[in-house]
Amino acid sequence: MYHVIQADGVLRPVERERFATVLSEEYALDKTQLDRLIKAARQADGEAVDLYRFTSILMNTMSATDRIGFIEILWEMVYADGVRHELEDNVVWRISELLGVSGRDRVLMRQRVQERLGIEGGDEG
Repeated sequence: MYHVIQADGVLRPVERERFATVLSEEYALDKTQLDRLIKAARQADGEAVDLYRFTSILMNTMSATDRIGFIEILWEMVYADGVRHELEDNVVWRISELLGVSGRDRVLMRQRVQERLGIEGGDEG
């Protein structure tokens, strides 16, 4: 998730806030747990050489349905600033591929998030 919000090279405060909110809500984290997880996410992303390290763990621990739901969460991260940047889009595509999530499901999750947020299709920034 952290990799997605900073994929376009600009990490905006609204993206940081949305990241923290989604983590807190999705995983029922208290403030201390959330702060530790965000710090660990920054560090892990800075040390990562590829996405496989992370996605292989998710492949082994999540059901197919949960992986599709995770892609929906990634789209939440993409749209945190209201714009789908092509680099963010590419990261979600690569993660989807590594998680075995079909292109159809990836697009459906994007459309679901767009609809929920009231965002129209052609929104690359």
